Amino acid sequence: MIIDTHSHVYDEKFDEDRDLSIERAIVAGVKHFVMPAVDSLTHERMFKVADDFKNHYPTIGVHPTSIKSDYLRELEIAENLLLQEKSRIVAIGEIGLDLYWDKTFIKEQEIALRRQFDWAIKYNLPAIVHTREAFPEMLNIVKDYEGSPLRIVFHGYSGTADEANEILSLGDHLLGIGGVVTFKKSDLYLTVKEVGLSKIVLETDAPYLPPVPYRGKRNESSYIPHIVSHISSFMECETAEIEEITTNNAKLLFKIG
Repeated sequence: MIIDTHSHVYDEKFDEDRDLSIERAIVAGVKHFVMPAVDSLTHERMFKVADDFKNHYPTIGVHPTSIKSDYLRELEIAENLLLQEKSRIVAIGEIGLDLYWDKTFIKEQEIALRRQFDWAIKYNLPAIVHTREAFPEMLNIVKDYEGSPLRIVFHGYSGTADEANEILSLGDHLLGIGGVVTFKKSDLYLTVKEVGLSKIVLETDAPYLPPVPYRGKRNESSYIPHIVSHISSFMECETAEIEEITTNNAKLLFKIG
């Protein structure tokens, strides 16, 4: 059994074949799906998929690129949903810092991130963290939570082994490894070898960032076996071992399965 710890299967890109995509994933061995929230424009779609399909788990949070001048309202909506749906929400996310597209609201992003980290601690939920072009800023914030109960999965991790070791030293955190590890020019395999299977979970970020050989196409959860196979090749271990360890990591983190 495999768990896709990061799938936006509620995205409109799946509207024409969502059920078939999920069926393909199940046939491929992917049995559980964590669906990170983005903002108030996507919450309804996410919860509908959770209602319509078994083993699809919603999270709640405000994505950093959705932090604008109205961010306090977005946070209020998210927190209200957290209180209403807390029995089935498995994480706070997708939250974080993103300075790639726009740095206008960096202060607001940091405020929102800290507030949502506090929700994670208060409600005993892990946090799914997005970091893009903001590693030093993220590191400084995570350092403030060292020694706290906060558990983070660093979604779509693509940094160096040294950076991974630095953030993993700050708490009982994990790295989300997806399609990037299969890219020919990626050194992410060095990071995975350094930190080991006990510190990673598997993800797709569907419909984004598909693994080789599907680059340029829509990503979906059924492609995770390609990620597993690639990891197996450089870790020199059986795919079953990778599936078992990463699935157990995800089960413990999200309290599912």
